[in-house]
Parts: sequence; C-alpha cells; structure tokens
Amino acid sequence: MFRNIVLLLCMFFSVASKAEQNLTLWYSHQDNSFINLLVDEFKKENNINISLVQFDPEKIKAEILLGAQYGGLPDLVIFPSDFVGLHRLMKLSRIPEDWFLSDISPSAKSTAFAD
Repeated sequence: MFRNIVLLLCMFFSVASKAEQNLTLWYSHQDNSFINLLVDEFKKENNINISLVQFDPEKIKAEILLGAQYGGLPDLVIFPSDFVGLHRLMKLSRIPEDWFLSDISPSAKSTAFAD
C-alpha cells in the first residue's frame, strides 16, 4: 500500500513538473519592444509562458493597490521605482537572498537595502 502511494506521488510530481507553467506580468511601459524582448528571452530559457497586461502609466499604481486590497495581483509587476515606498500596501514579497548574484560587489550591495 505504502509503495503504491509513493509511486502515485512520484508520477504526479513528474507530470506536474513537465506541465507548462503560466505567469502574468503587469507593466506600464509604452515601448513594448523592451518587454517583448525580455519575455521572449525568459520563455526560451525557462519554458514558462507569460501573459502580458499593459496599463496606462497613470493607472498602474491604482490597479496594483486595488489588486493588493482585493486579492487580484499578478505573478509579476514592472513598475516605476518611486512605487517601492508603497511596498507594504502593494503586498510585495521580499526578493529571496538566493536570487542575488554572488559576484555583486559589496559597494553595489550597500547602495540598496530591503526591510
């Protein structure tokens, strides 16, 4: 019985890991060429599909705040750096330490911080 459960779990995780993943990205840049280049390169390297949603620059801040309040945020958001002060209201996740490159110089790391 235990062996059958283990085999079933192994089959489930192997099928789930091969399934195509989908992410949603919100952005407000008017020039789509940069976003499309970024997404195309990411898709090639990771086999993950990204759905793009473009907002007017004047509206993305409100959309993010409303999404955070009512539980409708996307997986990824590209927004202006002056929104970072609203990170608690936007319910932004911390960037995991293992995502940072190990070869970033200490002087570069000292120019930014996360609370």
